[in-house]
Amino acid sequence: MHRVCAVAAALTLTLGFQGIGHAESEIEDITKYRHAVMELLAGHMSALALIAQGKVDQGAFTQSHVDAIASATAEIGALFPEGSGGEGTHALPAIWENADEFASAVDEAREAGATLGEASWGDDPNTLMPAFAAVGKACKDCHESFREEDEH
Repeated sequence: MHRVCAVAAALTLTLGFQGIGHAESEIEDITKYRHAVMELLAGHMSALALIAQGKVDQGAFTQSHVDAIASATAEIGALFPEGSGGEGTHALPAIWENADEFASAVDEAREAGATLGEASWGDDPNTLMPAFAAVGKACKDCHESFREEDEH
């Protein structure tokens, strides 16, 4: 019983203090989440490229990579709320300064991901290389305008 009370007290204190620094914590969390989604997208793009190039015999997992890419590209627009740039991120201020241009780049990525996701790879992943290439181009175009380059 004492243990249950201690857990309940700790939970109450934790929930009570959630509001303190909430905005700053929320921005930090969304930037971490954004980074995780972008890393996931990059990983699935890399894996799919290796399959399509015949460098690995993992064709049975092609559709799972396609589905993940389609899901991640659908989410991109929601990953950049106002105020989530700055130190510790690769997001350039141009995202918010040129919001219409950024929205257009996001739409291009989302559409390319959806086209890839709607396609069926079947037995020949090369039949979908144009859809895969369109996703890569959308990523590259967006990064050129809205992402700070890595220093390494």
